[in-house]
Amino acid sequence: SDWPVCTLAATYQEWVAALSWAIEDASDAEKNRLFYENASEFYSISFE
Repeated sequence: SDWPVCTLAATYQEWVAALSWAIEDASDAEKNRLFYENASEFYSISFE
């Protein structure tokens, strides 16, 4: 990840909007994997 370096070119809100646009055709399962499951596994965090 290049966070927080990417915020030099865009705000957090702009970054989220760009990412949302880039994955708009992804399934709900794919979006869940990207936004939640990857972090949960990497950091050993339970969101339940």
